[in-house]
Amino acid sequence: MSAGNFRCVNEGELMNKKEMADKLAQKTGLTKTKAAEVIEEIFSTKPGEGIIAVELDAGRKVEIAGFGKFGTRSRSA
Repeated sequence: MSAGNFRCVNEGELMNKKEMADKLAQKTGLTKTKAAEVIEEIFSTKPGEGIIAVELDAGRKVEIAGFGKFGTRSRSA
């Protein structure tokens, strides 16, 4: 799972975490540094760090209404 880039459908390009943090800061009044920390806390794939990844590692699903669902599946190798 990579959270480094996000598909920006309307523009047809990729949005990276820095650009997302900049937009979050602009919309919320957070500093760019704090907004980047928020994005990292949600989407980090480092073991034991990202909120979504931790929930998936614990066997739970994550559903964000109006956005999407995150889950894991077992596959044979």
